[in-house]
Amino acid sequence: MKLLLLTLICSYSINGSPSRGSRIIGGSIARAGQFPWQAAIQLDNISGKYFCGGALISDQWILTAAHCVYGGKSFVIHLGSNTLLSPDANRVLLSSSTYVTHPQYNQNTLENDVGLIMLHLPITFTDYIQKIDISSMGQIVDGDVVTTTGWGQISDSAAGISNNLYYVDLVIISNAECQITYGSQIKAGMVCAVGNYNEGICTGDTGGPLITYNSDGDPVHVGIASFMSQNGCESTDPTGYTRTDIYHPWISNVTNIPNIGSRIVGGQLARSGQFPWQVAVYVDTADGKFFCGGSLISDQWILSAAHCLYNARLYTVHLGSTTLQSADSNRVVLATSTHEIFPNFDPMSLEHDIGLIKLHMPISFNDYIQPIQLARLGQTTEGALAIASGWGQISDAQTGIVNSLNYVNVAIISNAECQITYGNQIKSTMICTVGNYNEGICLGDTGGPLVITRDGEYIQVGVSGFYSEQGCEQLHPSGYARIDVYTDWILNITQS
Repeated sequence: MKLLLLTLICSYSINGSPSRGSRIIGGSIARAGQFPWQAAIQLDNISGKYFCGGALISDQWILTAAHCVYGGKSFVIHLGSNTLLSPDANRVLLSSSTYVTHPQYNQNTLENDVGLIMLHLPITFTDYIQKIDISSMGQIVDGDVVTTTGWGQISDSAAGISNNLYYVDLVIISNAECQITYGSQIKAGMVCAVGNYNEGICTGDTGGPLITYNSDGDPVHVGIASFMSQNGCESTDPTGYTRTDIYHPWISNVTNIPNIGSRIVGGQLARSGQFPWQVAVYVDTADGKFFCGGSLISDQWILSAAHCLYNARLYTVHLGSTTLQSADSNRVVLATSTHEIFPNFDPMSLEHDIGLIKLHMPISFNDYIQPIQLARLGQTTEGALAIASGWGQISDAQTGIVNSLNYVNVAIISNAECQITYGNQIKSTMICTVGNYNEGICLGDTGGPLVITRDGEYIQVGVSGFYSEQGCEQLHPSGYARIDVYTDWILNITQS
């Protein structure tokens, strides 16, 4: 079994001069401005000076490989130019010493090989300096044509980075196919690519972007160049990259870049004011702090899941905004400690998983803060289209809530169909939904609303409660507490 190249091999030493004419294996010279997000990174660490690629993802952050920044003391970054040595009026040189590596980065296996460099100040975009969007789940699949770029060496015998930026088109292969070469070292957070011959990255290219183009023709960053075969860059073995989509939430959390594209599993970004009843609930318990969703059902009451309120001491709730961190004048933040849990709630089976949070005082409604109607008996039917919304995580591999509210369209299925997956755990007080693929709720979405539309109005039919223990990305149904059987209890408690 062939081994992956490790950190010190993946970053090319620049104690010597760049080798003019050498290039990414099998590539072509890039035109000026063709890849305006491309960054050249010269790294100074305790072991010496090294060279890597990177990509500008905002006016202040560069995305690269963790092995390219790990242990770094300072960085010199080139933006705006396709050459490293030739005079170029479009070139901007910047320095930085601030970087972040993924907390689970493993320098021996190159798992979680993701790093970020923060510039001292925001830069100004030009025709030659532009950011690139990072991918969300589903934007890269086996068989996609992708492009990788870099100043890396041309052959195994002629070391040295090149003066000119080169690019090459490759094809994504399945991880199973890549494991034929590399075995179990290929993890879910990695993706591999090949060319017709021996095209791919080489020493000096790592950290650079792997890109594709979406349906609108816009470029999307889908991978970070990470490793090549120990058999050499000129072998026909696949080259390896860290998948951008899996790390999108972490990148957005570190950089405070709005998490465009990250979502409730399989969903899309919500517009401001689209779901004015949506509530973010931060829960403080004796065991720690947790996050759940909720929905505003009156000027003083929030509906959520009982498991979100169980043993809670304090709640901080956000109303009026689709983001959790980005500045938003429509956001209202309130604190309370008053809640009601349905008396028969079972925290083991999640039966009767429904609860209420009471605000200290009534709030004022506006275009961004509105209550939602609750379903009555007969308004929840099999086959009905519904919408689930939340700030929950987007994949099983990448934990953490996202900055932006997302939603997904799903269909309500019969309890009999849901019991095929979950057995007798599915009770008459629950409903289940599925999507065409693996759409549904995930960790951080529970407590949030499931809604339908009737005669142009939204009606809440469920409270997000559970998903498969096999993972959010499975094709298994998502589960909810069924509102209509609890409406009378809710109205009695809230006196609405």
